Amino acid sequence: MLCTLNHPDREGDLIPDNALANGATELAVVSAGAPGKEHGVINHDEDPVGTARLYEKDGRLWAEVNYDGVPKDWPHDGTPPSLTPGQACNAVNKMRPAWSVGYQVLAKRDPTPAERARGVRRVILKWRIVEISPVREPGGAAVGTLEASCAA
Repeated sequence: MLCTLNHPDREGDLIPDNALANGATELAVVSAGAPGKEHGVINHDEDPVGTARLYEKDGRLWAEVNYDGVPKDWPHDGTPPSLTPGQACNAVNKMRPAWSVGYQVLAKRDPTPAERARGVRRVILKWRIVEISPVREPGGAAVGTLEASCAA
């Protein structure tokens, strides 16, 4: 599970249900998430270690992560990830981290007075998630790893 929808994060962003623009076949890439390398892919520090299929269910954003290495169509610069795909999966399995997403805002609006009272500074109506990264310090509430299994 990546995040709970309809709940402001610590930066004041509120993301309602049905905001995800990623289609069923549009995958996000997965960063290894080694300490100090969170969001290493979108920061151009390293290549991805896998892909994630994203979907919304029961007011939450979910990801099915596949640690399959660098996607064939990824325009990488050849910088190897800080962890191999297997090491990254085993690290996630061991530490059960929170997750953070790198995304593009496609549509937004100003918050209503009631939303502002909840600490909302921006309502993101549509977003496209490009990368997910395991992190120690999440940006929102109810973020975490529920299950992880890794091939030997």
